[in-house]
Amino acid sequence: IAEYPHKTRFHEIAHVVLGHTKEHTLMDSETTPRDIREIEAESCSYILCQLLDLGGASESRGYIKSWLRGRNEIPSKSAQRIFGAVDKILKAGQ
Repeated sequence: IAEYPHKTRFHEIAHVVLGHTKEHTLMDSETTPRDIREIEAESCSYILCQLLDLGGASESRGYIKSWLRGRNEIPSKSAQRIFGAVDKILKAGQ
């Protein structure tokens, strides 16, 4: 039903690659806040859609902006994680 199924697929794959889906099983360590998880996953989706010339970039920007909630920028640590995940996803698709 998603207007851009590839964008949604990239977002969900990014959650897995970023380790967000394992966090609920970790009892002794901190989990990533939901807003950061969503920003990271959707940023991966945005970059992948742009690199592969697929639609949905404008919707991704809006989704990212909604989760930023007044932040001026994506945290540096998250940016590193995003680019690392994008690289892994692209390599897996080759």
